[in-house]
Amino acid sequence: MRLKKILLAMLAVVTLLSMAACEKVDGNLYEVYFDYDLDAIVELGQYKNVVVETRDPVPTEEEIQESIHLLLDEHSKLQGTDRTIVEEGDVIYLAYTGYINGEFQQDMVGSMEFELGRGVLIPDFERQLIGLEKDKDHMITVVFPEDYFEPSLQSAKVNFSVKISSIKDKIYPEYNDAFVAEKTDYNTTEEYYEHVKKTLTEQNKQAISKNLWNLVWEKVQNDSNITEYPKATLDEYRANSLEYITNIAINTYKMETLLEYVSTILQMDYNAFSKQIEENCKSMLKEELVTLAIIKAEGISLDWDTYKEKGKQIAKDYGYTTLGSMEKDYDRKDIVMSIAYKEIISIVLPSASTTIKK
Repeated sequence: MRLKKILLAMLAVVTLLSMAACEKVDGNLYEVYFDYDLDAIVELGQYKNVVVETRDPVPTEEEIQESIHLLLDEHSKLQGTDRTIVEEGDVIYLAYTGYINGEFQQDMVGSMEFELGRGVLIPDFERQLIGLEKDKDHMITVVFPEDYFEPSLQSAKVNFSVKISSIKDKIYPEYNDAFVAEKTDYNTTEEYYEHVKKTLTEQNKQAISKNLWNLVWEKVQNDSNITEYPKATLDEYRANSLEYITNIAINTYKMETLLEYVSTILQMDYNAFSKQIEENCKSMLKEELVTLAIIKAEGISLDWDTYKEKGKQIAKDYGYTTLGSMEKDYDRKDIVMSIAYKEIISIVLPSASTTIKK
């Protein structure tokens, strides 16, 4: 899990392979560039009329009240307090300095005023601030989430020196008809409640629609099975992954070896690290194989003229002016796979449907 985003970033880099642009290739390019015996190694599950579970778009009472609270929060005021022990909900001014393995981290120094419990900082950080005493130096150890946006900090343990110099209470206005009439376009709390409910329902519908393909594609892959992973491709994925992470270790973190990076920055046993690399490479390869299996099952081929036509749109999507200029940066094999991926979206998504999760 902690390596997933590293490997996703790696894919964006290792595919930047040069090749001769505009060199014509005969035949079905799906077969030319992907020489797999798909019938033998892919057990394709259902990919049409896929039904996935989603949340009810109608908001919960908790979500409605949270939205109303945001309105009150917008019009709240801060007030000093004589309390010296931090409590959840306090607005505090915090100064912090981070250390990893005793080494000072330049990018982990700062100060800020924020409300505890609103998710401004990562959960483990905020939890450990509760109960601390004002105007005193404290040392806490924070475990970063395994899906943290910075791959090198996923699940990392970081020591922070912290000091809280002020504690304030947040004073909220009374929520009544007079407040609603003054601060919104509605006259009563009942009218504003219905407005919030309708707005959140529409927002949830849009979020469900936007995420529908991800849910459908995940189910298609889960319902499919790879009986044997092509060894040469899997070895290539593994080698590229290790090369990419080694470059991060040496060039970004100034480590002497990959092993040192794995143990000190990722804080993993090397065997567990290797297993995670293997699992992620298989996951990426499975997506490729299932895509090609659907293409084959639908009897879709890609000749040179069609490649040029559809490749132009792929190039445009990536910000290139021409397909030829994209081929100078990307291997044609990867452009072919991008075309295949767009094809299966048009095949799978139209017949997909949702059901509300109970």
